[in-house]
Amino acid sequence: MRMIRDKGIAVSEDMDGPLKPGSVVFVQTPGGITHRDYVTHAWTQYPVREVLEKMAASPALTRMAASTTSPFR
Repeated sequence: MRMIRDKGIAVSEDMDGPLKPGSVVFVQTPGGITHRDYVTHAWTQYPVREVLEKMAASPALTRMAASTTSPFR
């Protein structure tokens, strides 16, 4: 977490708000919890569903189409 912050990247330590594209979140878990445990039955009964619901609650991404016109024609 410190290495990421040292590079100027914002890090959150909770998932109370909506997740946004590029979010970096570290959540403390009890000892002995593995990543596999975390995504199957960690802080809530359905952790992956909760993460996806938070992502869905975030504003939609704005997508921009690339130009099809080359400046080198």
